Amino acid sequence: MSVASLKSNVLPGLLSGLRGGAVPPVAGITTDVQALALTAQALRFDRPLRPDTFNVEDSVVERRKVVPDAARAPIIRLVTEKRDTASRDILLQALASSMATNRLRVHPFDLATLEPFIEAYASELGAEALAYAQRNVKAERKQSYFAPDSISDETWMLGNRGEKAKYIARRRTEDPALARQLVEDSWGDQDVDSRVRLAGALRVAMSSEDKAFFTLLLKDRSPRVRDVARGVLVRLPDYEGDEGHLKSIKDRIKVKEYGLPMMRRKEMRLELPMSVGYYGASEWVQENFGKIGIDEFAAAFDMSVDDVVTVAARDHNMAHGVLVMATCSGASKVVGKLIRDVLKDEGVSFFGIDPSLYEHLTEEERLALAEAVVTPESWSQIPVQALERLHGLLEGHMPELMMQRILSSRAWRSMAHFDSRMSPGVVDSLAIMCPPSLRSLLKAQLGLFDPHWVERANLFLEIIEHLESTND
Repeated sequence: MSVASLKSNVLPGLLSGLRGGAVPPVAGITTDVQALALTAQALRFDRPLRPDTFNVEDSVVERRKVVPDAARAPIIRLVTEKRDTASRDILLQALASSMATNRLRVHPFDLATLEPFIEAYASELGAEALAYAQRNVKAERKQSYFAPDSISDETWMLGNRGEKAKYIARRRTEDPALARQLVEDSWGDQDVDSRVRLAGALRVAMSSEDKAFFTLLLKDRSPRVRDVARGVLVRLPDYEGDEGHLKSIKDRIKVKEYGLPMMRRKEMRLELPMSVGYYGASEWVQENFGKIGIDEFAAAFDMSVDDVVTVAARDHNMAHGVLVMATCSGASKVVGKLIRDVLKDEGVSFFGIDPSLYEHLTEEERLALAEAVVTPESWSQIPVQALERLHGLLEGHMPELMMQRILSSRAWRSMAHFDSRMSPGVVDSLAIMCPPSLRSLLKAQLGLFDPHWVERANLFLEIIEHLESTND
């Protein structure tokens, strides 16, 4: 008698309820009841066969700390609050970025409660949050988590586009040739947005040694990448590029002289295509002038950049075109002069430029543009769109002096004293960009407003203080 014989002879009868009659005889067993009992007992200790293959799920290795207990309830309140969701989204994005910067994760008990937030910003909230967001995703389509603090020459391409660009820009200051080689080796694996940012990062420490690579980028399938490449090449002294696009724009520009014979002055006017109406002028100017470097444009007319600003001042579309070229070239001084002396529109024209046109600029160039354009002293009211675009431009906190100028401006005081001018979007944006050293000042200023309007901003500031305190 063996387990194998019991399973092959007696087990079928046990499973069928002896519908076939008596149990088949087994050596050493005298009754049917004994045979059934021994078979059942044998099955208790019989090990099942080992499967040929195993479905093993990857274990989640989470090295981040859990957010402090004091921050859990405010985070839930901020995430689950439904009022004015469009304005709230910028706070949630900033919250996710802060958690990534401070290496913190959501408490495991709060994952289900914060599920929409987790799904929207999973890649910034840690390995556990990413695994939770992808729990129903097929294994072959799951995204692996990349920890930014482990970035190196071997892993940098696994980060998001901002992390990759910042790393390459930093490596350019240390070893320009190696940084360019890293980009070349991984170029074919990058999407369009990443290629634009990486090409912009190579603007740091650019030299004639970069000419071959950027010349190759002139054949890239993305026009945005080609525009960045041309913007870099025209700055190199030994570049002899074609002026095809510049020539087509130049043909639409008329330079005339006016005034008395002894005081002749020039003016530059732009003739738009007949198919472009009044409301489409801005888009046409951005699309066409964003591809031209400001220095390249000035050289084509045998003028200095300052002269171009002067002669373009009398034509709004032409002045707007010069602003677009200066912005895309990172020429912050020219942009500031145009906003202050020519356009005089409190920076509205600058913040109306499509951000994708200047997303290739380095961090230093973006900061210089912000300092040139943000003039709180001239604001009649604080523009919400300007602050939202400023947040995208800086990708972080604004300089202390800039924040102090805003909080002491006439527009801020006017908003504090007249509820009709109150804008929650303004307060939320300032809370996000406020440097840590001025948060106490901002909270004191928010005490002047109706608590209903500033509740969310105060909640965000409370959360950020708890998150940053974990790294003190």
